[in-house]
Amino acid sequence: LIETADGSYAVETVQDFPQTLAVDSYPLPQPSQFPAAAARGPQPPPTANQQYNRQAYRQPFEAYRPLATPLPWPAQPARTPKRRRPLIVTIGLVVMTVVVSTNLVNAFIHNSVPAEEWTPIYGPAEVPGLVTLNFAINADEDWQEGLLLDSDTIATSYSQMVGSRDVLGGEATLLGFDPARDIAIFNIDDDNDWSPAEINTEADEDSELYVACADQSESYPISVTDFDATANSDFSHDGSNTPVKAWELSSNVKAGCVIATEYGETVAMVIGPYHSYYAIPISAVVDAADNLRSEVEEPDTLHIGRAGYLGLDLNAMLPGQPGALVTEVAEDGPAMRAGIKADDSLLSIDDKLLKVRQDADNAIRLLKPGSEVKLTWVTSKGKQRTATVTVEESEVT
Repeated sequence: LIETADGSYAVETVQDFPQTLAVDSYPLPQPSQFPAAAARGPQPPPTANQQYNRQAYRQPFEAYRPLATPLPWPAQPARTPKRRRPLIVTIGLVVMTVVVSTNLVNAFIHNSVPAEEWTPIYGPAEVPGLVTLNFAINADEDWQEGLLLDSDTIATSYSQMVGSRDVLGGEATLLGFDPARDIAIFNIDDDNDWSPAEINTEADEDSELYVACADQSESYPISVTDFDATANSDFSHDGSNTPVKAWELSSNVKAGCVIATEYGETVAMVIGPYHSYYAIPISAVVDAADNLRSEVEEPDTLHIGRAGYLGLDLNAMLPGQPGALVTEVAEDGPAMRAGIKADDSLLSIDDKLLKVRQDADNAIRLLKPGSEVKLTWVTSKGKQRTATVTVEESEVT
């Protein structure tokens, strides 16, 4: 810098670069413009920090750097270290966010599409003939899957209906049952608007098969591991153990549901107590319904009408002892009139020895109402008795 004649300063030259740059002079504030500064008189030579600031009223440049020196006031708040959220909480928040978002999207989709246009995620859009059967056992009400074979005939799993007093509010009449194949056939009033099933008896290993139930809006795929399986299973828990031809399923399915093709055609009905790995071909169900309507009991495990009734409640005997233990005898029933009492042991029906309690249940269930049978039992005092009684019709299925 050089001082000019009028008291101002100017940069003479800059020689740090190959060329020389000339800079115009500019005036700097004079002490006379600031009376307070002029009153202090001459100032000492500028220090190194004041090379570009010769006025005493200004502080060195470094003092004006933002936040270079914290002010003593106001007091600075102490910084508290931020607590880290546990990993499990973070994962939970992420999952909850995804679930809520998915539900909102699904709700929007379902509210945007009319119900009649909904279609299942898997399988056929509709399997006709699926119905729900309401029934009562004693004072308890329950429901069961069923299949409408035609306008007035319903098929379902017999093991689910044993002991029921009325079906569909008493509007359904039991035509008969086959405990070995776990089939029950009911007749209903044909004054209904239900659509009967579409039957397909030619499904094979190459068919695309799906599970369909009346109580679900979606069907799902299933495979059959053996179309020619012969099951020696006690589907009705009556001890018959009669071998029947049944398809073996890859997963368990609720009894009464059906196996259908991708076109909605029913090819089999699931049998067995509660959930099962077996399904009987629909041809066997249709044949049972036809035979019952024609009053032809074929096969021999097919029973027309309601079960037989002797008025006995039975339980298992001690291990190694044959027969069934009589736990209760109905008042004025065939057994009571024959002289059977509680704590007696039922040994045989029509000279057929009962090895276990299940044999007795199965034999009594298949007795023909109105027929006569010979009963043999042992009293609680160890005396053997024999009597012939007339079988009555059970009030329950």
